[in-house]
Amino acid sequence: MPNSLIARTLFQPSLLAAALVATTLPSCAQSQTPPAPPLGLSGSVSLGVATMPRYEGSPNRRTIAAPDLSLSYRTADWGHVDLDHTGLGWTFFEQDALRAGLLLSADPGRKDRNVSGLGPAAGDDRLRGMGDVRASAEAGVTAGYGPLGLTYRKSLGQRGHRGAQVDLGVSWPVPLSDALALSLNAGASWADQRYLQAYFGVTPEQSAASGYGVYTPKAGLHKVDLGIGAEYALQSDLKLRASAGVSALGGDAKNSPIVSKKTGATGYVGLAWLF
Repeated sequence: MPNSLIARTLFQPSLLAAALVATTLPSCAQSQTPPAPPLGLSGSVSLGVATMPRYEGSPNRRTIAAPDLSLSYRTADWGHVDLDHTGLGWTFFEQDALRAGLLLSADPGRKDRNVSGLGPAAGDDRLRGMGDVRASAEAGVTAGYGPLGLTYRKSLGQRGHRGAQVDLGVSWPVPLSDALALSLNAGASWADQRYLQAYFGVTPEQSAASGYGVYTPKAGLHKVDLGIGAEYALQSDLKLRASAGVSALGGDAKNSPIVSKKTGATGYVGLAWLF
């Protein structure tokens, strides 16, 4: 899935909200941290349907089948290794509410035409002449305190966007009953000039081929996100999952000539088997 997806006029309020959250973390981190899963292997297999914009800034939408596999292997002394749609991560340090780890992930890239099927890459005929952004591997580090998480990711090699991103996110679990639980999520992403040029910039050559005006964004805010998720246990190993989110482009990203809509909504519903 494309990375994973989830308001520019909300930028200042979002920064204020993040600051307020940061000041309250020491008092709420313990209560918001869920109990650790058992040692050994656990995971889930799910199948659902997802809907999203065809690319960030597109007015067109794409609805696809969304299978997913999540695995986690937890040890007593070496932390835990997790594999899911965000990539392969190793959390090597956990003490009370603090945690730190390493991440290996993939950026799916973007096509300059409509895409179909299960492929994670974005794409839209509106981008004809812009060329493809090739898929690339990324490496990063993660850190967190209670519900707050921070991730730095950098592209590896000379293909793809070749840039770097910093993601700040907060997630609050809200159990409502033994069977039903909600999660509330908020986040903001910063990107360097290379990343924003790859996805929102327009070179003279691209301008001549596509008709969009030349545009060179600077490093800065990429987007802010708000989301909600729900999980309902049909039985102990079978759960119904759903989520909805809104993402708003910010900084120079929102002013790109390829951006038709500065905000975009995503949605997902599916069944997950846990083991």
